[in-house]
Amino acid sequence: MKVFIIDILREYNISYTEFINEMNTTDLKKYIYCKDPKDVFLHIAKSIAFGKEVVLLDGDWTITELEYQGLDHDEIKKVYSINTKINDIEDLYSKIDENKNNWSVSLFTSGTTGKPKKVKHSFASASRAVRQSTKYADNVWLFSYNPTHFAGLQVFLQAFLNRNTVVIGNDPSKYNIDLLLKNYNITHVSATPTFYRFILPTLNSEYNSIKNITLGGEKMDENLKSLLSKKFPSAKVTNVYASTEAGNLFASDGVYFHIEDYMADMIKIEDGELLIHRKIMGEFNFDDNKQWYKTGDIVEYLDGKIRFLQRESDFINVGGYIVNPIEVEEEILKIENIMDVLVYGMDNKILGKILAADVVVDSKEENINKKIFIYLNNKLQKWKIPRIINIKETIKKTNTGKKVRKG
Repeated sequence: MKVFIIDILREYNISYTEFINEMNTTDLKKYIYCKDPKDVFLHIAKSIAFGKEVVLLDGDWTITELEYQGLDHDEIKKVYSINTKINDIEDLYSKIDENKNNWSVSLFTSGTTGKPKKVKHSFASASRAVRQSTKYADNVWLFSYNPTHFAGLQVFLQAFLNRNTVVIGNDPSKYNIDLLLKNYNITHVSATPTFYRFILPTLNSEYNSIKNITLGGEKMDENLKSLLSKKFPSAKVTNVYASTEAGNLFASDGVYFHIEDYMADMIKIEDGELLIHRKIMGEFNFDDNKQWYKTGDIVEYLDGKIRFLQRESDFINVGGYIVNPIEVEEEILKIENIMDVLVYGMDNKILGKILAADVVVDSKEENINKKIFIYLNNKLQKWKIPRIINIKETIKKTNTGKKVRKG
């Protein structure tokens, strides 16, 4: 029997047949509020098979957070009445083909820039980037995302619709990623740059089974791409741009995204900010009179290509100088033995803000602070150089795997 989901921490190894049997004995929830990725997958799969609308809720949300979204705890316990059984794997995919166009899923944005927004997607918009073919049949995915967020939904659909195996590893502080990659012959990994920087020091060999490495959710830099190419010499490295509001939009093998002809009328750039036409957006509370959605992403446009620079909300005003913290982070990451960094603003009575940096070092090294100051003095203007440097074991992440930006 083909294995579908492996989770070494929860100690299960579930085949597609076992997954279907559990679907038949489980009531379908309209509000999917689960911590176990397997349970989230089960309800998503069953909802598609029967064409039912569902809402994904972060399993880590507290009752207070649910109420903040206007959700009553009793309301989210409601289930659909479905009496039809799924006979086998072929019947499951037949029902999906029959009912997928009646299905929809609502998700919440990460809320890093305010209250999380509820966004509704059809099957067509949720699966826009999914590729189905028999040539993908043997893919084995390391699942690194929160299953209730858009990136997690994307990986699930790509794996599930091609009948692949999924190995859970979405908390690298608990899962031994090195062993997962080796023991289960992982072929595909999709994660945030922060996730990769966290695991790189723990990877002690080359992993030739990996065929594709995908990065998304944050800006990728060439230094990280180089490190990944060394660890995964057989892998194609792909950089993706996606959002909960718009779905998956662009993919590239570097930091510049080519705008395909069919997308040319769907995006535009105003004052350096990327705007997306509502035609390709999910459904959410958006002004009916507006045709263009401001993403808040500042980009550089060059010869039909765009490069992500920074979230508009993340710029830091240091004594009247506007600083892009990602620019500073990219320079610091070029220094030997530095694995990850977070640059942020700290309140200052004179300048309003000064820069600080939390740095993760690959190995114990004396005078790393001095080394950073000397290097940056030769690379950046003085207002872009962090005044305070803290050595950290890890960089704090959001539940979507992105850096927690502060200040």
